[in-house]
Amino acid sequence: MSGEPVKRLAGGEGDYEDALSQASSIYGDDQIDELICAYQSQPSTTQKADASNSNNSSVQLPPTTQSSTDTRSSSSFSSLTSGKRKASDLLSTESPLPDGRPFKQSRLQDSLSEERRSLFKSQSLPGPDEPVVNSPPSIMTGLYAKLPYGAQFEVARLVNIGRTRYKNLKMDLFQDFLQNYKTNAAAAPRVRRFLPDSNEFDAAIAPAPQDLPAEDSFAHLFEKERRARDPWEELDKEEEALAKSAYGAMGLDEDGSPSDWYGGQVQFRGSLTVDGPSKELKLKLEKPTMGPSTQFARRFGSKHIFRIKLTKSAQNEDPTTLLNYFRRPFIICGGVFRAFYSKEDNVFLVRTNERWSNEALAPPDDSTSHIMSFMEFIDWHNSLERNCNQAMAKWASRFSLGLSNSVPGLLLPRAQVQYQDDIVNKVTDANMTDGAGSMNRSVARKLLFRYDWERRPSAIQVRVNGAKGLLVEDGKNDEEEPKIFLTPSQIKIKYPETDNDPAHLSIDVLRASHMKTPCRLSAETIVNLGENGVGKEAFIALLRSSLEEIITPVLNWEDEDALLVLWCNVQRRGGVLAARQARQQPGIARLKGWSERDLDENEFDDEDGFTQLDGGVAGDQRSSAWWADPVGGSPSSLEETVMGLVDAGFKPDSCPVLRDKLKNIVKGYVRRVIRNYRPEVPMSCSAFIIPDRQGLLAEGQVFIKGSGRDFKLPDGTSADIIVGEVLLARHPCKLPTDIRKWVAVDLPELHHLDNVIVFSTIGDRRAADWLAGGDYDGDKAIAIWQPELVQPFRNAPVHFADPPVKMEDFFEKEVEQVTNFLNRTSRLPEIEQIHELQYYLLGAIRNTSVVGKYSKFHDYAIYTKGYKDAETRRLAFMFCMALDGAKSGMTVKPEVMKEDQQKYGHRTPRWKETEEEKESEGQKNRHHPRRPTSLGRFIGDELYAEAEKEGDKWLLKINKKFDDVVNQGCCVDPDLAAPYREIQDLAKAEDEGGRRYAADLELIRKHVQAVYEQHDTDVKRANAQRQSSRQSSPRKSPRKDKKEIMFSELRIEDRQDILRRLSRQFAKSPEDWELHMPERHVPVVKASYAYVYDCEKRQNSQVKWSRFPWDVAFRTLCDIKGQASGNHKTVTGQFYELFSLRLPKSLRS
Repeated sequence: MSGEPVKRLAGGEGDYEDALSQASSIYGDDQIDELICAYQSQPSTTQKADASNSNNSSVQLPPTTQSSTDTRSSSSFSSLTSGKRKASDLLSTESPLPDGRPFKQSRLQDSLSEERRSLFKSQSLPGPDEPVVNSPPSIMTGLYAKLPYGAQFEVARLVNIGRTRYKNLKMDLFQDFLQNYKTNAAAAPRVRRFLPDSNEFDAAIAPAPQDLPAEDSFAHLFEKERRARDPWEELDKEEEALAKSAYGAMGLDEDGSPSDWYGGQVQFRGSLTVDGPSKELKLKLEKPTMGPSTQFARRFGSKHIFRIKLTKSAQNEDPTTLLNYFRRPFIICGGVFRAFYSKEDNVFLVRTNERWSNEALAPPDDSTSHIMSFMEFIDWHNSLERNCNQAMAKWASRFSLGLSNSVPGLLLPRAQVQYQDDIVNKVTDANMTDGAGSMNRSVARKLLFRYDWERRPSAIQVRVNGAKGLLVEDGKNDEEEPKIFLTPSQIKIKYPETDNDPAHLSIDVLRASHMKTPCRLSAETIVNLGENGVGKEAFIALLRSSLEEIITPVLNWEDEDALLVLWCNVQRRGGVLAARQARQQPGIARLKGWSERDLDENEFDDEDGFTQLDGGVAGDQRSSAWWADPVGGSPSSLEETVMGLVDAGFKPDSCPVLRDKLKNIVKGYVRRVIRNYRPEVPMSCSAFIIPDRQGLLAEGQVFIKGSGRDFKLPDGTSADIIVGEVLLARHPCKLPTDIRKWVAVDLPELHHLDNVIVFSTIGDRRAADWLAGGDYDGDKAIAIWQPELVQPFRNAPVHFADPPVKMEDFFEKEVEQVTNFLNRTSRLPEIEQIHELQYYLLGAIRNTSVVGKYSKFHDYAIYTKGYKDAETRRLAFMFCMALDGAKSGMTVKPEVMKEDQQKYGHRTPRWKETEEEKESEGQKNRHHPRRPTSLGRFIGDELYAEAEKEGDKWLLKINKKFDDVVNQGCCVDPDLAAPYREIQDLAKAEDEGGRRYAADLELIRKHVQAVYEQHDTDVKRANAQRQSSRQSSPRKSPRKDKKEIMFSELRIEDRQDILRRLSRQFAKSPEDWELHMPERHVPVVKASYAYVYDCEKRQNSQVKWSRFPWDVAFRTLCDIKGQASGNHKTVTGQFYELFSLRLPKSLRS
């Protein structure tokens, strides 16, 4: 059934290309004959999702149509305001609206009634409602839709980025293509066949692994990397599962336990930029990759969720312009998407059941009947009717629950999802368990086996049935049947008891409890400690000991034991094992703790895991970041390169490439420690914070237990439980009271809780609230028992934790309640209802930079007014309230922002300034602020000066160590030269064998020399392009760096693409049939000669070596060296990448 379009674009076909934002050209009448013929000859392959029911024996599921809403009850839970804490409140069924009147949302799909059709006919959308189109012209739609979705998206992406235009595609290939490539895995990598010509860009980069021809001898080497990043096979698997059941990608077996596979791991995304010449917003489609899964993507399919990342230029746009842009419908591959949530610099879109027909929006028909409308999607996830007693801003924030980086846990029957009360102080009404529920041991045990954690977790961070927060093992319920116990403070969305959608009932797991020790101090933590009694000497001592511990082990190369210590330190400091595992399994990297940066190195803990969304490959890059070259074997990271050379038998004093890489690593360590002055605190740890539900801990007490004896103690011993005074901190650390000194105790009744920090539930205030307003829904804290920091520290007076009076006067209060919103919008046309909802759902893009600005204002005030000054405290609370503005609905008044900008929007103090800020401020010619003498010396200034001194001292020591080795002279490594020299000697024989070897060597020499020149040319070209871009950039001044340094400044994917192409070129010639020597000898002789030739070419240069032989033959050179030692063991990469050494006690520091 078709309907009238909402709005036709102005102009006829001739105006189509200009009218469509981001669209490509339309065919003229003389261009479509073969297209029409091809279209008419193709049978329909459109498939609809099977609506069969997938109920299991444990949990009754609703009908599997995605647009089904009749499983909902009109009755609802009673209102759950922030003041209600009793579990019984969750079970009441009061009418959701004050007057008892049900609110009926209008829908795009009401059996396509005449009333709804007339709405579509009569709507006249304003300018901002014009679609953003990345879809083929209508004349192509029928044929184009027959392609697998991945191929459709790749064609749209190539058009979007300017690689081709729709009218230029080789349409004569479509018919054969459709018949031969019917899956995403087969079709998507081959869409470039439709391009008219391959251009210079294609020739300049290494082919993608999936583009390798079947007969390519290197194809199998790329398989592991391809599987880890290539989304097309995963998309086929997901579409097959969803065709069988609308819940097929949820990752749950029939008994409710997690299955071996789950969907939602394909990332479809784009980036929003401001086009330079036109100054218009431009959406760029990016290459899909594998990545983290979310509830929404598992429930509806990866291709139904689209993420747009705002670049810095877009973030600086007028907020109203951004809001109006994202209110527009987005047409992607024929589907209509609408924006439903924004957070930080991300905007998320969901596909709706609207249709894109004849260059206009049209109502749904049978082809989209399995897809929810926008309003149905909103009602499915967070019904306005059932969640009406809250502010609209807070209601909108709950959409993050469906976008959290998560994996499927357990699907429990309703009887096993129970409720318990929060612990509430009866006098102050403080919720002492805010965000934490419970689970029995069976839940933790089942998840332990599914996700192969090292040990059973004491707490897991979850999303389940509209709730969020931690589930903490109760220590007493060891039933075989898994059960969870939710608290009122965890319930964010209320669903009716008749709702059996597994997406709502299943436990989505975000992270499991784990502990890190030791930790580093951040700049904010240092300032707080300094202002509360800790002297600079303590920090300087920690800085010196940190540098000593980091650098000394990697400067000792004197014996074999020292090389073992070097290898282990490089592996640990570089996080090599975790990085390898995260590359291979990006979807569970956060769950397993492989990709989490140190908490102490971040101001905020990324609760939903949004920072992991950018881990994939962007744009048109062909290699995955940080993967080793599978042909030449060269690792991508410095740490892995050093490890590979050391364990092959090379030593820094005799291998210049190893020495150079190691020197860069060590100097990088120094620069990072000095620039950020984040000394490591040996006696510290970080972990989830949880409440003591048993009430055993007294006020001011904590319980800290690890899973092993990993805690260092002042007497030199180690323990698994901390006893004594400790400092507790959490980020952001803005107020004097954000670090507290409490007492750690040992209670046997709490021994089942390890790898967490347990807080008391006794007192007038929630213990976590002292730490920057924390709670127990997944917050982490740092515990410090280092005597030099703990003993002099004094808790700041408690009144510093209270906000100044009339803080609300600095904010505009857009606190519209849901009930008021429903009454106000109930009679509006649906498109206007959507726009009204988007005003709240996209609240983050209306205020993109306020939080960051107030953080800088606070830094400036600390320096110029003092840490405990009333105005400094006001700015700290301005920061906190702005940070929470998306939930509270409060925004800083323009006049307040203007005044604060004038007072505090100056250059950042020297001690807090980043390198980028320093470069930018230097061009503005603004001076650093001066600190009033009445305030005394600032701890940041003193540490900045001492850090500079320590850094200079260590850099001199490092340079001397490495320069002394270089000055000893650099000889050719005889082991590496031996294979070539041996064949060279054989070639001197005056017989047939000698002549054949001589002919072989001649071919090898010519080939190696040609690749050498190409290597030199490509690196120089990259440097020239880099230098040109620097000179044309208004932000960066030209630099005269060494060639190697400039090449290393390229994006890692760019470097890998260049070097991979060279290694393939090096490996593929000469052909086996051209040579007489055995096939297995050829790569060894080539690698050996590449090394010899490089030394010969460089013998008169100041630098006696280059990266060439290592870039193209790293693995073979290491093989040669290892075999020459006479004591080697061949091992495959599958085993090697999991190797970790445990040093004997005599070698441990």
